[in-house]
Formats: sequence, C-alpha cells, structure tokens
Amino acid sequence: MTNTELLDQKIAESGKKIGFLAKKCGLSLGGFYNCRTNKAEWKASQIDILCDELHITSLTERHAIFFAKVGA
Repeated sequence: MTNTELLDQKIAESGKKIGFLAKKCGLSLGGFYNCRTNKAEWKASQIDILCDELHITSLTERHAIFFAKVGA
C-alpha cells in the first residue's frame, strides 16, 4: 500500500511534474493517480523508475513509501 503523503513529499522535493513521472512509468495521469491513491497497484518496474527519478536510494525509505502497512 502506497504512503501517498510520503510519495507526494518526495515528488514536491524533486520539482518534477506528475505528468512527467506518469509518462516515465508508462501511465496516464489517471493511472498514476490510481496507483498513488491505492486504487491500483504499482508494478515493480514503475517503483524502480520512481525511485530513480525521485532519488530514493534507501531501502527503508522505499519500503516506507511503496509498502506501507494498512493503518500505518
């Protein structure tokens, strides 16, 4: 489950636009929104792309964003 708040924070810090990130992941804006808000699941390749684009190098941070526990 995606921690939307942490992901949004990393996107804001990067200065990159949602449209750019969605295109890099092979998603439409709607598809990106659905993954971001837990209405759909990220593919492993998309997580890898986002981690590269958002400079997420820590495994701990990666798990905190993309593999958050329900209710956490």
